[in-house]
Amino acid sequence: HAPCLLQPTTAHQHSSRRTRPHEQHADRGGHCGLRSRRSQGEIWVNAGGTYGIPVLLKVPETVLFWEFKCEPKSISFELKYKPLSEDLDLSALEVILPSVRVQADVQPMEGHLVVREAGVYVLMFDNQHSKFIAKKVTYKLHLRKPDSSEPKTIQT
Repeated sequence: HAPCLLQPTTAHQHSSRRTRPHEQHADRGGHCGLRSRRSQGEIWVNAGGTYGIPVLLKVPETVLFWEFKCEPKSISFELKYKPLSEDLDLSALEVILPSVRVQADVQPMEGHLVVREAGVYVLMFDNQHSKFIAKKVTYKLHLRKPDSSEPKTIQT
């Protein structure tokens, strides 16, 4: 089975700091999105940089939940999408949730999306507004099948 989380993508990352994403799968035997799947980690987004966490979802109607906290202060967040194809070039992505700057240092930012189509969904963290300060982002991701009462929209 293909993993749900792909290798993170970085742009403008010029630091020797290492990221430490790690996965905790509630069910290693199921297809992505068919049963509960969890992942959490910690990343650093350099001053003036961006960082993407791609999630490969092969089953439509999977619910992607996210939660993250940023230290210090604020970071911009957006959600992007690329349909499944033979190449996994993440340079041409469609914006699903436009970039919004969030204060996620005191209270975590949470949201979810019911995935309509299989593809690669990328959670993008943008620190281009900060000239000198790198940001530590601690995140949790969770995948599951939707309930029949689940709204088919993005909630943030």
